[in-house]
Amino acid sequence: MDIFDLADTALKIGLGAAVSGVATFKVAKLNHDREVDKQALVRRLDSLEKASLSFQQYAHAWRLWCGRLVGLLKGENPPTESLSKAQLSKFTDVDQDYQKAREHLIVAVAGLHLLGAHEAISALNAVVGAIAAFRDDVVFRKKVPTMEQYDDFMRRVSDLKKTFEMTLSTLYMKKS
Repeated sequence: MDIFDLADTALKIGLGAAVSGVATFKVAKLNHDREVDKQALVRRLDSLEKASLSFQQYAHAWRLWCGRLVGLLKGENPPTESLSKAQLSKFTDVDQDYQKAREHLIVAVAGLHLLGAHEAISALNAVVGAIAAFRDDVVFRKKVPTMEQYDDFMRRVSDLKKTFEMTLSTLYMKKS
């Protein structure tokens, strides 16, 4: 074996090692990038699921609150123009639960902000704003809605809720 054969073999081994090293680097980088993308997707979906759960808890607390109102409106002594102190006192427990559920929405909104889900935040704010205005009329201004007004309001809130839920669903199904 002469020096040229030795140099030729060393060069082939060196080139093979270099090609193998570059290929290993590329594969490792691709795997790392995919893992980062996968983790980002998992975190995004987790944030959307938490937002949905917080909203469902809020909606449940609101339904309980409304159930109490309807009970008063359809009860033996329905309020006429305003709620009495005794009638308002029947709202204390469900109103506290409603307020707690509303506070939990802050976490949902924070997660949606991180995702840049501005359309979902707007839809959520529309629901919460409509409900808060209705609640304020009953609790603070002591205005009593008629059953017709209540039913109209609930239809409007139902439409707003569907908009929010569809927005979340669209974000959830989005690939990236």
